[in-house]
Amino acid sequence: MANPPVARHLFDRFPRLTTDLWNTKIIGFIRNNMPDQAILLYARMLSSSTSLPDHFAYTSTLRACAETRQLGMKMRWKPNVLCFMELFRIIRDVRNANALYGLLITIGSEYAHDKFVVSTTVHVYSKLGELDSARKIFDQCLERSTVIRNSMIKAYVQNNRPVEALELFLEFAVKSDKHTCCPGR
Repeated sequence: MANPPVARHLFDRFPRLTTDLWNTKIIGFIRNNMPDQAILLYARMLSSSTSLPDHFAYTSTLRACAETRQLGMKMRWKPNVLCFMELFRIIRDVRNANALYGLLITIGSEYAHDKFVVSTTVHVYSKLGELDSARKIFDQCLERSTVIRNSMIKAYVQNNRPVEALELFLEFAVKSDKHTCCPGR
């Protein structure tokens, strides 16, 4: 969206706005550093009778909320796992990571235990240097799959904590089947 006012004028002239048009405009505002306008447009979309938000609208609006620190906004739609994974990837500070993780817990525990959401969350907290938060999320996860274990081990390694990485690796090596951990034995 090279010229937001012109794009807004064209958008407002469409006789019937589709979900794709709404999404394009919302994303255009975000890409032009206008997250407040994206949130207002999402609210307008909710009140329209022609289109319902989909997961793209939801994810984009959550991104705008993260950029303006308005993660308490009512969205009227339950996101899917991919929404949270995408949002965690764009988080750049601990405050927004905490807010998004709190929203994730509030919406449903199925997200808090999804292996992809957990591994992405561990990665984000690790990238922010918050290993205690990453470990707490890891410890609360019910199913510690290989994906989740590797995320936590990688977090330790990337934050120059090789002893903890090795301890965690060995802990799971002892618990797991020796043939899957150490082939050839």
